[in-house]
Amino acid sequence: MTTFIYSLSDPQTAAIRYIGKADDPHDRLSKHISTAKRRKHHCANWIRSLTVRGLRPVVELVDEVRMEEWEAAEAAYIEFYRAEGCDLANQSPGGQSTGSGKDHPCFGRPVSPETKAKISAANIGKIIPAETRAKLSAAHNGKKMSPQALINMRIAQKGKRRSQQWKEKMRWIMTGRKASPETIAKLQSRTFSPETRAKIRASRIGKKRSPETRAKLSAAHSGTKHRNFGKHLPETTRLKIGAAQKGKTLSLETRAKLRAYKVEKNSRWGKKHSAETIAKMSAALKGEKAHWFGKKLSQEHINKLRVSAKLCFERNCMKQILSEMWS
Repeated sequence: MTTFIYSLSDPQTAAIRYIGKADDPHDRLSKHISTAKRRKHHCANWIRSLTVRGLRPVVELVDEVRMEEWEAAEAAYIEFYRAEGCDLANQSPGGQSTGSGKDHPCFGRPVSPETKAKISAANIGKIIPAETRAKLSAAHNGKKMSPQALINMRIAQKGKRRSQQWKEKMRWIMTGRKASPETIAKLQSRTFSPETRAKIRASRIGKKRSPETRAKLSAAHSGTKHRNFGKHLPETTRLKIGAAQKGKTLSLETRAKLRAYKVEKNSRWGKKHSAETIAKMSAALKGEKAHWFGKKLSQEHINKLRVSAKLCFERNCMKQILSEMWS
């Protein structure tokens, strides 16, 4: 089975401007003219410059080659005509690939800011088809960036502020995604330097979460969803927490909030039992009906009760002394 190498020439000067491969060169020319209306590469720009004047390129057969040899043949003809001085509009050196590294036609050619702006403007609003996205994903799957590439990306992204539209889009993409156990293990084992911790702390100072966000966080981490649900803290951890909280005094605002929270959660908060109710509860818990009937308290529990009673007695004495002083 064979295919054709063809050329496209300028109808006025007869100069060869493009070398390509096609099973039907004349049909391929029609596609060139059609795609030139919406494409903006070198060949499309040249064809469009002809069509606006009512002209079209002249297609000629260069060679007929076997199907398994067309890539090498196309690349050889492109190299030959360029060596002959033809100003070809081909973007690649031939074959299915555009080449890489020094073989790429744009290797070593810096792009001006004006060209970058034009490319950016031309691609704004374009939507990549799902099939193309799948191909790109498959091509990059498993690839790892070099440490230097990661550093370059970090430097390029530093200081950039994302728009609200971009944030909403990323939130929509990430919603429902679950990290793999390996990713979770990596995140849990990650440690931040003191400088990074200081930056994170400084960036969060003064920020207040909205009531809706607080409600969502509370629902997501309460009950069985809490990371410490069912776990018993070791004695060393309890001592650390106790030492960290020792000497701290709650502000009047915090106390008011705690009191309001208790009133909201406990419908009986602040209410007093009637004498009749107290008598019924006392009768229901006397003698054998008491849940501690027949049980012996441990010496540790007895010591705690003694300390508690002593503190209560001292507190009451202090209140009495202060009341006498103020009166």
